[in-house]
Amino acid sequence: MITNKNIDEVLKKQYFQEIKDFYKRNNSAEERISYIRDLYGHSGWGIPDKGDFIDGMHCDSSGIEFIKTNSNWKQETMKMKWNKVAERLQKIIENESQLS
Repeated sequence: MITNKNIDEVLKKQYFQEIKDFYKRNNSAEERISYIRDLYGHSGWGIPDKGDFIDGMHCDSSGIEFIKTNSNWKQETMKMKWNKVAERLQKIIENESQLS
């Protein structure tokens, strides 16, 4: 099962500091969505046999698809549209600032 913790770990790996800096300067949801979509672009990665973690990600114009292989070697996927990715990143940033 793909969990929020799994997704948060992936979103904090790549571009996170740049995104935090951009969010501090820009409050517009549309600008944030556009920035994140352009930043990730058409990309992806995969790490086989990662355990209880996301082991693949694919980005395209509509959002991010997270891929996780379960213990039966079946892949689970979850697609998140860019507006939801932007909202999720905002929550991660807010949670981090509350812990500081």
